[in-house]
Amino acid sequence: MSTSETSRTLPHEIRDAEELISLFGTEPQQEFNEIAELAAAICGTPISSISLLSEQWQYPKAAVGVEPSRIPRAESVCQYTVQQDGVFVIKYLDRDARFASLKAVQDAGIRFYAGAPLYSSSGARVGALCVMDTVPRELKKSQIHALTILARQVNVHFRLRQQSEALLESSPAAEPAIWGLVKSLPFLCAIRDRDGRLLCYNAAVCKYFGITATEWIGKSNFDLGFGHYADLVHAGDEICFQNWKAEETRISTVDANGLARDWVVRRNPLVAADGAQMLLTFVLELPSADPTSKA
Repeated sequence: MSTSETSRTLPHEIRDAEELISLFGTEPQQEFNEIAELAAAICGTPISSISLLSEQWQYPKAAVGVEPSRIPRAESVCQYTVQQDGVFVIKYLDRDARFASLKAVQDAGIRFYAGAPLYSSSGARVGALCVMDTVPRELKKSQIHALTILARQVNVHFRLRQQSEALLESSPAAEPAIWGLVKSLPFLCAIRDRDGRLLCYNAAVCKYFGITATEWIGKSNFDLGFGHYADLVHAGDEICFQNWKAEETRISTVDANGLARDWVVRRNPLVAADGAQMLLTFVLELPSADPTSKA
């Protein structure tokens, strides 16, 4: 089964996938393991994985129940998933001429596959979150829905990394341009100085906290009375400054209605044109993995 016979991937999808492979590397990442584990648990399968597909290879970003390893794209079921807009389900891999001869079917005995496509920040299909089993099975609608929601969580990580890298590639001398990009982003984003004072934040911050575009400028989390949260943020900022590299963490909060909310926080250290140290912070809310929640 050759790549040319099976793949209809567009050039921009290959480009975006290879950009993400460059950003995340070719080895599995811990940040994706929990999502893969949750996918397997919800779908009741012993195997799950998260992968990115280049023109020739499939690279694992997480794997449950199997040893993560790079495989040729031509040996991948996921190459079909990235041609779909929804979850791609095959109940009997061994009865389908497209897959019956694959090593995963012949050597590992995989019989069932369900995969949700993963998207880059530009909307290109670049990989898949999938679950597999050695026996044929069917998924409930709620399980398929949950798989789609978990795939969105992976997309959040992709989008966050791509957006932050794009900003970091901007010249420090072009600070107005960087600030303009920050203000144009749809998720919570801000730039703070070495002492934690806000230098710039976007409309998403204004909307979430109900503030004006200048109300918090020059203030720190301590000035704003965030208490224990301010201590946590300050500690995370110090780690980022000391290591002088991007840091990504996940936090949980409870809103005024008592609802739990999960967030991904990414910090990136920057140097201003005058040599001053700054911190660029992105905060994205993770979609709920509750299959009963709305899409």
